[in-house]
This record gives sequence, structure tokens and C-alpha cells, in this order.
Amino acid sequence: MAEQPLEAGHYEFAFSHAGKVSIETRSSEWRIWAPAIYDLDNVKISANVYPREISTYTFKINEPEKVQEARIDFSLYDNAGVLIVKLNGDVIYNGAVNTRQSIYLDKSKLDNLNILTFDAGQDSKFTGLATIAFTKRTLREKELFATINLSSAEYARFSKGTLAFDVVDVFSPGGYTIKIVNNNQVLLSEYVKLERGYFEFVLEKESLRPGLNTVIITSLDNAAFNVQGLTTRL
Repeated sequence: MAEQPLEAGHYEFAFSHAGKVSIETRSSEWRIWAPAIYDLDNVKISANVYPREISTYTFKINEPEKVQEARIDFSLYDNAGVLIVKLNGDVIYNGAVNTRQSIYLDKSKLDNLNILTFDAGQDSKFTGLATIAFTKRTLREKELFATINLSSAEYARFSKGTLAFDVVDVFSPGGYTIKIVNNNQVLLSEYVKLERGYFEFVLEKESLRPGLNTVIITSLDNAAFNVQGLTTRL
């Protein structure tokens, strides 16, 4: 509240959390020859509002101690300001985020039940998608299996996807095959020369069928290697 006699001129007053702003004159009391009359012009009221929306998500992990890598992949439409990301109450990221960016999580902070929050800082705005990805190392002798189960409706919507993984710890050179089998029918069979690094294969519509599709990676020519991070995007 501000109460004072004013001379002609420009004035600004700041109010904190005011629900109502009113301007009125006070009586000049016994000075009847000096009535309180003011001519006000260009009166403006401006408010600075900071709406804060926090998105909270929970997710479960079986055997979190076996997670080799955890990350969040962002695909944003709006990215202005600072993004604050917390995992189980601990700040794991505080800063600007590009339109497409990945941030890596401290896997030691993962639990069986996890709470992840996204909070935009002051004067910040973020809109888009965030995908949480986990990598576990899988060691198999000779063959690695993975499944892609599609309903008829999901298959009808499917047009193209990718199969990706990392080849690590190459012990013996050679090659391997990638097969996709559905109901004992081989839909895809590709030979790949063994090389260490990231591998990505395009899945066409004819590579899959409705039902249970089994991906089989088989070592050939006495090749010995490990595969980790097998993922599919449909």
C-alpha cells in the first residue's frame, strides 16, 4: 500500500501479490481551501506472471543394477530457456536443450520404481517428445533372439522401421546373419560382415507379418563377438 501526497509528474508503484488495486483520494480534513483533486492520465497496470508446470512420470526397471546405459532422447518443437530434469529427487540436468538432443543419466541413481520430472525454468518453454532408453548388455553364444509382436491393426499402420544394435568386444573376425522368422517362415535373411560399432538395418513392411516375429542374429565363419543395445523402432 502506498499513501503520499503527489506533485505533478510520472509515478510507478510496485505491488507484490496484490489481489486488488484501487486509486482514491484522501480527505484534506480541516483545510477546506485545499480539496484533494487529482487529474490522472495514462494509468496502466501490468502484471508479471510466471506459470510453472511440472511434468512427472514414473517407471519401473527390473534389475536396475544390470543397466549399462540410460539416456533421455528429446525431440522438441519449442525449446526456449532452461530445462530442469530430476530423477528420484536429484537434479540430473539443468540447462538449455537443443531441438534434438540426448542427455545421459547416472545409472547409479536408478531404482526399481523411479520418478522423473521435467520442469521449465523462469521465462522458459518446452514442447515436444522425450523418450527414455535403457541399454543392457546381452551375451549369447552363437545366436541372439529378440521378438516383435504385431497385431493386425499395428501391422496395417506399419510402413517402415529400423533394427539397431552395437557390436562390441569382437574376439574373432567373420560375419553374421540377421533373420526374421514368423510362423516358421523366413521373411528376411541378410549376411553382414563383422565389424565393431553401431549397426542399423531398415525394416520394410515385407520384413514383418502380423503375429510373433523373431529376430535371430547368428554368428558365422567362427566369428565371436558381443551384441548390446538391440532396439527396434516401428
